[in-house]
Amino acid sequence: MAAFMLLLLTPLHVHAQDEPMKVRGGVKVGANFASLSGVQLSGPGAGFYEAEVGARTGFAIGGYTILPLSVPVFLQPEILYVQKGARIEITGLSSGTGTVKAGYLEAPILLRFEIPIDESTQGMQVNPYILGGPTIGVKLHAGAEASGDVVVTEDFGDVTNTFDFGLTAGAGVGYETARGTAVAEVRVSLGVSDVISSSDESVRTRGIMITVGFIF
Repeated sequence: MAAFMLLLLTPLHVHAQDEPMKVRGGVKVGANFASLSGVQLSGPGAGFYEAEVGARTGFAIGGYTILPLSVPVFLQPEILYVQKGARIEITGLSSGTGTVKAGYLEAPILLRFEIPIDESTQGMQVNPYILGGPTIGVKLHAGAEASGDVVVTEDFGDVTNTFDFGLTAGAGVGYETARGTAVAEVRVSLGVSDVISSSDESVRTRGIMITVGFIF
């Protein structure tokens, strides 16, 4: 049993020696494929229309810090600007396309687990990881544009909540270079709070974010 435990801990021990317990910082940029759940048509004549909610491609950029807790577990607080919203196709008595556009300043607080790599693969200098945790977003702006039978642009700032709470989970891989670590990552975010403040509907944000970045 002692030999078996030693075998399990060996890759972790090697990784800990190669990656000193130090604070690291990074930046990232990428795309956020955002949508909304729970969108329903309401008001007079709503039964004569159908709405199909799709993804809006937005922008994401920000920075983060990687704080060692106990290798291979780290705390990763972030500050991001993220564009959210959705694309909505309306068909029925009249048709059109609408885009809900919102921008948030987000602060994810994530646990990062760097997957230990044994000696046989360390020569590749590839470091995979998974992460997850809660996030809080502060709304910076919110509005919508619609085109079709009628073209409308409207500010939704007064009817949307200031804060957006959610959960985030993802995975990525880092590639070691002489100047730092190049990183590619994908993550999924699910809102757990309602976006619309003046509605009985439970409309929440969701998205898939793909980013590239660099850890110094």
